[in-house]
Parts: sequence; C-alpha cells; structure tokens
Amino acid sequence: MEEKNIINRLGFISQTFIIFGVTTLVMTGLGLWIGEKIEFSTLFRLGNQGIAYRTLLEFLLSSICISAVEKIFYKESFFGNLSYLIRTVFMLICITVLMVVFIIYFGWFPAYSWQGWIGFIVSFGTCFGVSTAVMIVKTRYESRIYEKRLDEYKKRNKR
Repeated sequence: MEEKNIINRLGFISQTFIIFGVTTLVMTGLGLWIGEKIEFSTLFRLGNQGIAYRTLLEFLLSSICISAVEKIFYKESFFGNLSYLIRTVFMLICITVLMVVFIIYFGWFPAYSWQGWIGFIVSFGTCFGVSTAVMIVKTRYESRIYEKRLDEYKKRNKR
C-alpha cells in the first residue's frame, strides 16, 4: 500500500513538472518573440530578457493546481461513474476557471484587455488541442500494444 502511495506521489510530481516545463518553454518562446511588444502583461515584465522569478513561481503554483484537478477528476473513487469524455469536459471547465482566477489574481494581463483574453483563448485552446492529440496518439499506441499482448496470451492459453 505504501509503495502505491509513493508511485502516486511521484506521478503527481512528474505531472506537475511536465506542465510547468511546457508552460515555461511556451512562455519563453512567446517572450522571445513578442516580449518587448507586450507592455500590459506582467508575464513579460522583463521583455524578451527572461521570465521573472515571481512569474515562474506563479507558473509552478498553477501547475500544481492543474495536476491536483487532474488527479481529482481521474480518480476512480470520485468520478468513477462518469465517462472519460464527461470527466475531461468538467476538468477542462475547472482548469479554465482556475486559469481565469490566476490571470486576474496575479495580474497576468488586465481583465479588461480584449487582446489578453484573445491571446489566452488561442494559447489555451492550442495547448489543449496539442495535449489532446498527444493523448489520443498515446492511447491508440497503448491499445495496439494491449491488443497484441492479448492475442499472444490467447494463443498461449489456447494450446
């Protein structure tokens, strides 16, 4: 039982740092590309010179929160009776609300800035689309492996 808890914690930590790493890389790329042009966002307070430590810590906190939401929605004991699609939709809604709270609380951009919200929608949608595509490819790959193993198992036990 303790081994399972350690594995769950490591999974949570690795998920958190994957989200943090991808977020940091995307924001670094955006900062290098348009950091000097964006004056209304605290995300790019250093222009194209880098990301502020405070902003990195905000990204880390958001990554922890997103990982926690993911763990809650995919834990069988909480939402086991809901389909995978419904869980994903509810999780996406919760993460969107969470990001809106982070945007407003940390002042990543002014709440009245339509350019900021368009950028958020485009980047959030793009990240969600890419991660969904990766998950679909991964699931299909794993399904093929499991089907192959099942066929091998059936052949072995048929004899």
